[in-house]
Amino acid sequence: MIKKLYLCLTLLLFANSSIAINIYDDYESYYQSLQNSIFKIQNKQEIKNLPWEGDAFKKYKTIVFNHQFIAINGKRIPLKNAKIFKGEIPDTDSSIIGDYLFLAKNHICIEAIYPSASGSSVRHKSIYLIDTKKIAANKMTLYKLPSLFGSCLGVRFSNKDEIYLDKVSYLYDSGDQPSGVVFEENKIKMGKFVSSNKKVTAKFLDTENVYRFEIHSNTSITNDISELRQSININLPIEESTWEIFGTPEDTRGVPGPTDYTTLLAEFKIKNTDFFNALQSSSSKVGIVPEAARPWLSESFRMMLDKHKNSALDVNKLHFCKPYSTSVKESGRLVNGFVCVNDNHLMLYLPL
Repeated sequence: MIKKLYLCLTLLLFANSSIAINIYDDYESYYQSLQNSIFKIQNKQEIKNLPWEGDAFKKYKTIVFNHQFIAINGKRIPLKNAKIFKGEIPDTDSSIIGDYLFLAKNHICIEAIYPSASGSSVRHKSIYLIDTKKIAANKMTLYKLPSLFGSCLGVRFSNKDEIYLDKVSYLYDSGDQPSGVVFEENKIKMGKFVSSNKKVTAKFLDTENVYRFEIHSNTSITNDISELRQSININLPIEESTWEIFGTPEDTRGVPGPTDYTTLLAEFKIKNTDFFNALQSSSSKVGIVPEAARPWLSESFRMMLDKHKNSALDVNKLHFCKPYSTSVKESGRLVNGFVCVNDNHLMLYLPL
C-alpha cells in the first residue's frame, strides 16, 4: 500500500531510527549495541585450541574444538555436518584453531581462526554455533555462520526467540577500495538460513581502517519486492530486488531537515531483456541527484549514476537505458524516470 511508501519516506525525513550517528571502533562494539544478544562479552573465554573444562549452566563440563569435530561432554559433532551459510566453505585445514568460546543456556559459540592468515584474510573468522537444547539426547545442531567480521556477539534472539545474525559484505563507491559495509540480517528458520530483508549500512571514517565506521541507515534499503509492487505500478518482468528511497539533500549525521527531492532506486534480476526494446515514455530527460550512486548498486550502474550526477540526463543517448513512466498506485500520480540493463540486471531510477 502507498501508506507503506509514505511511512518509509517519513522515516527517511524525520525518524531518529532511520539514520544513526553511532560511531564504532570495532565490530564487537557494534554487535554489543544490538538487542537480545545470546552471548555476552563478559562470558568470552580464550581457548586457543585447548580443551575447556568447567561447570556452566549445569550442563557443560568439557568442550573440545579441532579441525574435525567439536566435542561437548564427550559427544562429538563433526564439522562436516555443519549447516553452512551460503558462500562459506567447510573448514578442512588442520591448522585451524579455536580462539574464543561463548556459553549460553541452550547454545555454544566458538570463534576459530587460521594463525597463518595475513592481509585481508584476517578479517574472516570461522564462527560455529551449536544448538544444545537436546544435548541429553545427543541431538545437537551445528551451524557455520558468515565469516567476514564475524563474531559470536552478533548472534541474537528475536521477540519470538528466533535466532538472528548478520552477513557482512563490502560497499564500494568507486574503484577497488571498499567505502563501508552492509549488515544484512538473516535468521535461522527450521534449520535453514533465511534473509529477513533488513539491512544496516555503515561507512568507514577512513578507508584505510575497515574497523572504524559510522552507522548511516537501517531502514531505507530492502529486498521486499511485494511491498514495492503494492506502492508503485511496475509492469516489468522482475525477480529478486534491492531497492531504496532516499531524499535530497541527504543528512546522514543526525535528524535530517526538509528534502527538495525524493528518489526511488531499485536493482532487479531479470530472465531476459526482450521487453526492453518495447519500452516507451513521453520524457527522456531525467535529473540525477548527487546522492544517486548508492554503494549497494552493481558497479556499472553506480559508476553511470556517479558520472551523470547533478545533471539532466538525456536517457535516449545511453544505448543500455530507456525512459520509463509509471504511476503511484493509490493516487494514480504519474512519475517519470528510466531503466537500464546490464546482463541479467535491471536498474530502475524513479524521481517521486
